[in-house]
Amino acid sequence: MFNLFRSNKQPKEQFLSTWRPIMHQAMTKMPEKLPELARKNAKLFIDEWNLLYENANENDKIGLAVLAYRVDIHRYAAAMLIDGDSNIRLSGIRLLGYMRDETAWKILAGLLNHTDKTVALTALVSLFQINERRARDELSELIVSRDDWSREFVLKLLEPICNTDFLAN
Repeated sequence: MFNLFRSNKQPKEQFLSTWRPIMHQAMTKMPEKLPELARKNAKLFIDEWNLLYENANENDKIGLAVLAYRVDIHRYAAAMLIDGDSNIRLSGIRLLGYMRDETAWKILAGLLNHTDKTVALTALVSLFQINERRARDELSELIVSRDDWSREFVLKLLEPICNTDFLAN
């Protein structure tokens, strides 16, 4: 099957030479004009964006989130969740969690039973990032009932983003 997220006719270096400065600028001041983001370059954009977001301070994260919404990257990321490649899927899951994209809740929740445990746990973390209260209400029972998820490991995953007291019992 042809995969638009893997196809990349434009070299990675050329793409990043255009978009990396835009992403850095967006952390302090949003550029007025943005180049069009081609679907075939969505994975490159998302991987670079995720890397910057993970290393940015809170103020810079706001600018990166605004940029992401301006280029509609969350739509590409949601489409990536159905791709068969775990690496592509994980990139999209992480971005949607960082963006706190509530519209992705249903599809992310569907990934909690994915056969790839990394995909399932990354989806869990993203759901907690999107809406911690809702995740607690809807997912607590699932978390404690999963035999294949070590409670200690889940606690470590969720600790940086939420209060994990509800799992301590």
